[in-house]
Amino acid sequence: MTSILVFQNYFTPARHALFERLCKRGVALTALYMHLPSDEGRAWSPVEDPPYPAVQLPHFFVGKTLFFWVPMRFWRANIIVLDNNPSNICMILWSALFALCGSRLGMWVEHIPDRYKGRLKLAYQAACTRLLALLCPIRIAFSDMTRRYLEDYGIDRNLRRMVQAVPPPGKHAPARPPAPLRRFGYLGSDGPRKNVQALIEAFGGLGRDDVTLKIAGFTGEQEMPGLDFLGYVDEASREAFFQSIDVLILPSLADPWGFVINEALERGCLAVASERCGSAELVAKISPDLVCGITPAEIGTCLEKLIALDASELAALRAKVPDALAGYSMDAATNRFAGIARALAGGAS
Repeated sequence: MTSILVFQNYFTPARHALFERLCKRGVALTALYMHLPSDEGRAWSPVEDPPYPAVQLPHFFVGKTLFFWVPMRFWRANIIVLDNNPSNICMILWSALFALCGSRLGMWVEHIPDRYKGRLKLAYQAACTRLLALLCPIRIAFSDMTRRYLEDYGIDRNLRRMVQAVPPPGKHAPARPPAPLRRFGYLGSDGPRKNVQALIEAFGGLGRDDVTLKIAGFTGEQEMPGLDFLGYVDEASREAFFQSIDVLILPSLADPWGFVINEALERGCLAVASERCGSAELVAKISPDLVCGITPAEIGTCLEKLIALDASELAALRAKVPDALAGYSMDAATNRFAGIARALAGGAS
């Protein structure tokens, strides 16, 4: 049996689903959570009695910098550390200690080339990535964009490609009617990098009274015909949101992935990601037209193309979704991660 420790920011349903499947594949996995979902405004709660050990590490913040303590029993193991800006000072120190103790280290990376961050923040991030790469013989990239990010800093050896995946819905998604695409949606936060205002401006510029845009995840104050803010959605209300739209739009200025793209496609929606989202690689496998720019004009052009699709063109697009999703399924993610865990435990590089 392969034994491995995996550092994570905090519990997430998608990672739990992956770890659960890895246990069934014979990977003895322990999840080490550095802080709490609530620290970043997440409402997730860890499941009770997961099939793998899950340890909440003692931690505290100094400003935005995270510090955490790792119990001594974990110092010598096969360990996948996390390249994450708030925790990286502490993570680098712990990684150096783990290496001195004889641990085999892998490095989990989701960063992407990011023009949104300031120069100082990018310089700090690059320095941390390089230091962790020196300590970790195996580097795990979670998207094509992450691979490019690492290669830009000369980290191009011993890269292992992982895929992003979400658990499939509990119920089979009902077949979508062959009607024209008229119902668009967004699900996420209202932070500036999410670029929601550009999406709203693009929607308003369509000038059509037969098209709607539903914004889920936060409550807004703008009023516009066809625009509806749903606030926070979860579980049943989240499923209802996906069933109420035809296309999900993720217009982010920078997004390492965007799990909502996978969720939408799993539920029968089409999905559009901006060219600065890691998930653009997934929707591009369906059609290049599902990758948009980040300006209101570019997003509006994308919406207009989708609105203009006839029934046969729409059917052809939807027919490509299952094949595209197959490479980003939980089974695909489990297979890849199990291979990475075996390579790390076996001392491969």
